[in-house]
Amino acid sequence: MTSIKQECNFVNFSSILSGDNSAIECEINTSFLVRLVPDLSAAALRQHKTKELGLYYALKALDQSGRGSFTIDEAIEKLKTVFKYSESTFYTHLARGDGLFWVRYPGIDGRAARISLKSRLSVMLAMGIDQLTNSHFVEVCPIVFDSPDKRKAQIYASIHAPRGVGLHPKSRAYISQFTGLSKTKQRRLEIKACVARQATFETVYDEKLDKLVTSTLEVFSQNKSDPSKSKRYTIAKRLPNCYISGQLPGPHGCLKKVSKLLRSLKRDEAGEQVQKLYFDTYKGCRKVLQHRRVGTEALARVSPGRSVIKGRVEYERLKTKPGLLVPSVIAGAWPY
Repeated sequence: MTSIKQECNFVNFSSILSGDNSAIECEINTSFLVRLVPDLSAAALRQHKTKELGLYYALKALDQSGRGSFTIDEAIEKLKTVFKYSESTFYTHLARGDGLFWVRYPGIDGRAARISLKSRLSVMLAMGIDQLTNSHFVEVCPIVFDSPDKRKAQIYASIHAPRGVGLHPKSRAYISQFTGLSKTKQRRLEIKACVARQATFETVYDEKLDKLVTSTLEVFSQNKSDPSKSKRYTIAKRLPNCYISGQLPGPHGCLKKVSKLLRSLKRDEAGEQVQKLYFDTYKGCRKVLQHRRVGTEALARVSPGRSVIKGRVEYERLKTKPGLLVPSVIAGAWPY
């Protein structure tokens, strides 16, 4: 079997933000990379099934043949070696996840007891997932998935942008709604999984100056003891933080097909229109507009060459009208 050198996930925040890939390296087998599904991880956090999902992810990583079936003894032996599961922990999680993540078959007529893993689509439907917000896998090394705390931290980290790929601002309220975790629990898991936060700022196009400028917000500081010292001042308008995990971006794999199947199952239902707020490019914003998914406001990522302050993550607020999106610059002059 071939092996590669691949960086581990518990690097410091500065190395994640700077993209330094030489922080820590480990020898791992390419067959044992753990693939996580962001939407499935979020559903498990909401329903308190992270331990069972962690075992499901580990068994999927060990399923090199693709059969999705193990004997009990074979599963225990491999889990002990690669992911450091104990036998009692394995049997506990096996009983709790039976019927949802896998089906257990008892040994009959001299045949060994077996477990058969369910497909990702079956698990998603059983957990009430009707659409995918991210159709890419994220991958982690086995050494950061070999304890209960590490597994839960990596499951949480999988909902964030791996190495900044698909980076968008997220508010704490949105993450709480998506995962069911309080702000305090979010911060604890971010420290364990080394999830870095990056500030983002809002910009607008100034027609008089003919360039982008940072949006400002007026703040009133009141001094109750001495009202004469009260003052007003302006600050740069902040957007929600971007969150960057130390995980590795993975391929589409089967998730592209799964996403289409989930959309086809929901096609006949009268659901609300998805209104997208943040866009990677102006071109992408126009493309989504053709499908009428833009709401009353939109923000497009500012390219590094047009940013007000170099090295800062900035989004330009675009003026929108019903059925028409016009950037803050001259209509039709899209700064691609």
